[in-house]
Amino acid sequence: MLPNPPGRRAAFLLTSAVLGVEVPDCLIPGSSLMRVGGPRSTRPAPSEAVRQWDRVGLVAIKAVHTAAFFSIGSCLIYLAYSGIRKRSDRRAAIAGLVVTAEALIYAANGFRCPLTDLAERLGSEHGSVADIYLPRWIESHLPLITGPIFAGALILHAKNVIESCRARSSHLRGMRWQ
Repeated sequence: MLPNPPGRRAAFLLTSAVLGVEVPDCLIPGSSLMRVGGPRSTRPAPSEAVRQWDRVGLVAIKAVHTAAFFSIGSCLIYLAYSGIRKRSDRRAAIAGLVVTAEALIYAANGFRCPLTDLAERLGSEHGSVADIYLPRWIESHLPLITGPIFAGALILHAKNVIESCRARSSHLRGMRWQ
């Protein structure tokens, strides 16, 4: 049996986190618990090369998380801005869908980022994905900061849509059909 390439473990863990599948350690390539030859033989502890790839994978996961954070944050800011400017258009709807999807994924995972489990498996001490690239205070208060902004933006857009419907309705009532 050929040994697993070191990068395969990080790719396997990233794929399982994205799909939301919980995989036992004994099935993860490169895990010290993975069975190789038979019921009594186990793979030795990961070599230094595997640990090095785990570090590379952890940095990649944190970089992806940081990019996703800023992308979703940009959508949230645009959603609030467009609500204030009374621009409830297709772009605002797309931004709202992105933020809503992120909130649903976060809530479905027990109000914990899905990439946190992956970061822990790759050796992050705190398990937090954002601990290197975001200040700790921001990381720990994100739901308290973003939740009210999102709720306020939704209220503004609902108000804008209702006002738009009323304006169209009164415009149609004023027209005379001949």
